Amino acid sequence: MGYYYQHKLGFSFHDLQRIREQIPLFKNENDWIIKDKIIKMIDNYSDRIETRSNLYIKLDDLEGNLYVVVEKQQRLIVTVTQMSPKKLLDVITQN
Repeated sequence: MGYYYQHKLGFSFHDLQRIREQIPLFKNENDWIIKDKIIKMIDNYSDRIETRSNLYIKLDDLEGNLYVVVEKQQRLIVTVTQMSPKKLLDVITQN
């Protein structure tokens, strides 16, 4: 008997569009392949910042400071964005 783990994070259309824009490797990939690869990267994260409403999870497998932004209440991946040290500090101090 096999075991299947279903991740509890959802994806938005905007998020898939931003992933294709921010990560050239995924530009021509199918949605389900992108979702699978992003979920695997999220499962192997090394840095996570939590605010009142969002989680910022670093995608370690990619170059640059790319973070997945997850809306906590709905458990929805909202976007993928590049975070400079100044922007990270702003997120931490404002929330």
